[in-house]
Parts: sequence; C-alpha cells; structure tokens
Amino acid sequence: MSIIDFLFGKQLRLPFPVNKAWRATESYIYLTLIFKPSMSQLKIFGCLCYALILDVKRNKLERRTQVGIFVGYSSCKKGYRIFYPFTSKVFESKDVKLNEEALWN
Repeated sequence: MSIIDFLFGKQLRLPFPVNKAWRATESYIYLTLIFKPSMSQLKIFGCLCYALILDVKRNKLERRTQVGIFVGYSSCKKGYRIFYPFTSKVFESKDVKLNEEALWN
C-alpha cells in the first residue's frame, strides 16, 4: 500500500497535481510570485468571540450572542471552533464576530 493509496480521500486538498510531473522550483515560483494568498481570514487564536444564538433557541428578550474563545477553524465545514468556558464545550459556528483586541484572561 503506497502513501497515495492511503491518502486517497485527501488528494484533492493537495496544492499541486499528484499525477503530473512537476518541479519544486515551479511550485515555489507559483506560490511566491504568481499566487499571493490572502491573510485577511486568519484570526488570532484565543481571542474573544461572540457566536450568534439562533432564533429558534432563544426568546424575544434573551441575548442574541454567547461569549466564547476562538480555538480554531472547522475541518468539515466553513466556520469557526469556539470554546465556551462556562459549559466547557466546543462548538462550531459560522455566525461569529471576533474581537481580536480582547484576549481571554
């Protein structure tokens, strides 16, 4: 069993095609000169975040957000992983406002 067979489900995540011949300098030039990745979506780990509570789970007079700590990005969907220290649970949500100036103490 080769490494390609082992990683069959994840081969679409590779930055370059596996079956084609390539040179290391070509991918380096592509990554450094032609393709500039956006750093705007990278956030500071451990900052305070406010996750939206859905309308179904709250009443009219309850608060709309829940305070948590940003711990990472979701691996299975587009969203963030949030740790709620009062319940000691980790949830994933896409409706999040991040406050990068305030860190959890």
